[in-house]
Amino acid sequence: MSSTVTRRMEWLLFLLFFAVGFGAGAAEAPGKDVTEDSLPSCFGELTEVPLPKSLEWANDVCWMGEQEVAISAYKTGVVRLRLEQPGGSPITEIANGGRRTAAGSPWSLAVSDKYLAVGATMFAVGWKLRGETNLAGEDYFEFIPDIDLQGDHLLVLGLRKTEDGTAYEEDGAFVWLGTLAGSNLKVVRPLAFSPDGASAQAMNNCGGLFVGAVRFLENGSFVVVPIAEPGILLFRPNGRLARTWKSEELGVDGGCNLSKEQARRSGLDLELRMNWIDQRKVVDDILPLGGDRFGLLVRRREAGMTRWRMEIADTSGKLGTCEVPLAATSRWVNLRADRRGGRVVLLQLTRLSQVQDTEPVVPPRLLIAPITLALDSSAPSRIDRKQSNKP
Repeated sequence: MSSTVTRRMEWLLFLLFFAVGFGAGAAEAPGKDVTEDSLPSCFGELTEVPLPKSLEWANDVCWMGEQEVAISAYKTGVVRLRLEQPGGSPITEIANGGRRTAAGSPWSLAVSDKYLAVGATMFAVGWKLRGETNLAGEDYFEFIPDIDLQGDHLLVLGLRKTEDGTAYEEDGAFVWLGTLAGSNLKVVRPLAFSPDGASAQAMNNCGGLFVGAVRFLENGSFVVVPIAEPGILLFRPNGRLARTWKSEELGVDGGCNLSKEQARRSGLDLELRMNWIDQRKVVDDILPLGGDRFGLLVRRREAGMTRWRMEIADTSGKLGTCEVPLAATSRWVNLRADRRGGRVVLLQLTRLSQVQDTEPVVPPRLLIAPITLALDSSAPSRIDRKQSNKP
């Protein structure tokens, strides 16, 4: 059988699995890991890894090696956890450096073969060479929903203030691509700009919601889902915009029209903030799936449950949808994820209820799962499909 015919058959099987909903999970039960019957499961069986109490305020997770993950956590900093020693003491990667540093209030985490970087909720992104114990350098941004690393390239979703603090740099740029060189952020390029100009009204008013995600893909391109601004952006490795989607094309609600007064109130009242999030389908994280393929982890709140779907796409558009076999009764949970080979690590975390006194804090959950056929990087890519049309 020719390779062209074989690839056609693989792609037809890939679509067929989405159509019939392979691997559907168990029936819904509150607080249980479930998959909706109408959709295929994104992952295989979930295996939970016990977390020490020091990570009860965990915020993000990245693979560090075949049997190690890095986890960022409030009050703790960044630690490395050995999966073959469940319940063991974590190894400190970056110690808590104080409230106004990236290590003091770590939110998003990124790891490459060279560097480890951490973004605080506000004001700082810090980085170090892997193997070093202290941050090599920091740079300052306003509102940092997410960061990512590939080699020595740093990708940031956030705003930067002018020196006098009266406006935002580069006409309200909210996507930045930088190059790390030891202790310096050698080059920082603005790549996407607010239509509101230097006032960056939407990002400014909605930055405190801390929604949105960025991710490098395996072919060097990268995806940006700002949420506060409508649309989903795909950039080439050189930083040029490759294409955009309307948010709804990939199953996401984008755009934020909070006024300054509403933004102020949501910053003080977390119930209002969660009401805004719960009424929308927002992206908690992005998974690279091989080549130019990626999956958006879309969070939604329905029928008293928090659930997630994976919207799978490449440069040609949406490929399909699968269900994450995980659900929670709490409205305060979010999901972060990272992929290494045929496995994903998932961190179900509670980001806002740490400061709520109306209900107990929901402890974080760390889970490992194999990817299913739908997410396997050996499935046909965009190039494979183009070639399969050749005689």
